[in-house]
Amino acid sequence: MRGVYYKSKFYEVDKYKSDHLSLKGLSIQDLDEVIGLNELTEITTLDLSHNKIKTVKNIDCLKNLIILNLSNNNLETIHGLEALTNLKSLFIDNNKIQKIEGISHLDKLNKLDLSVNKISKIDNLESLEMLDRLMMEDNMLQKIENIDNLVSLRGLKFTRNNISDISGLRNLTRISSLDLSYNQIIDVSVLENLTELAYLVLDGNSIRDVSKLRGLEQLEYLSISDNRIEDVSALSNLKKLWFLSIENNYIKDPDVFARLQHSLDLQKFIH
Repeated sequence: MRGVYYKSKFYEVDKYKSDHLSLKGLSIQDLDEVIGLNELTEITTLDLSHNKIKTVKNIDCLKNLIILNLSNNNLETIHGLEALTNLKSLFIDNNKIQKIEGISHLDKLNKLDLSVNKISKIDNLESLEMLDRLMMEDNMLQKIENIDNLVSLRGLKFTRNNISDISGLRNLTRISSLDLSYNQIIDVSVLENLTELAYLVLDGNSIRDVSKLRGLEQLEYLSISDNRIEDVSALSNLKKLWFLSIENNYIKDPDVFARLQHSLDLQKFIH
C-alpha cells in the first residue's frame, strides 16, 4: 500500500489509478507536514488543490509528474517546480500570484492555467513552445504580448482582464478557440489572420467594426454581444456558424437579422 500521512491520517495512492494521488481540500499549509510525499517518485498526477499552501516544496523528487494541480491555494510566487521537467499540465489558478516565473524550464507543458490571480503582464513563457492551451482569465492584463512565438497554441482564454491591445495574437495562426470577453478591446482586425478559429467569444468589449471577421470561414461559434457594433452584414459569409449571439449592440438595420438567418444555417441565434 502506497501513500502519505498527513496529521496521522493515511492517504492512499488511487488503487484504480496507480499513478494518481489526491490531497485535495485537506487545509494543508506546509507540504513538509505531508509525510512520505517525496518518496512517491512513480506518481504522474498530484492534486494539491483547495488547500492553504503558500510555498511549493518537498515535491522535487516527483520527477515523473505529468499533471500538477495547485489551484485554490495561497501561493504568491511560483517556485519549487525546478525538477518537474516532465510536466504537461499545470494548474495554478485561484492563487495570489503577481508575476509569471519559475516555469520557463517546463518545456513539455501543453496546458497552463494561471486564471484568477493578480498577474499584470504576460512574461517568461517564450520557451514553452509545446503549449497548446493557456488560460489567464480574471487577471490584470492590459495587452497580449510575449507569446507570438508559441505557434502551437490552439486555445486561449483571457476573459475579464483589462486588455485593449491584442496585436500579440497576429502570428498565432493555429488558434481554434479564443475567449477575449469582458475586456476593453476596440480593434479586432488582427483576428483576420487566425483563419483556423472555430470558437470566438468577444462579448463585453467596445468593438465597433467586425468586418475583418468575414474571412474566418471555419467559425462555428461566435458571440459578440454587449459591444458597440452597428453593422453585422459581414457575418453572412461565415457559412459554418451554428451559434451566433449579437444582442445588446448598436445595430441600425433591423432587417439584417432576417438576412443572417436566411444565409446561415444557425441552430441558435441570439439578437
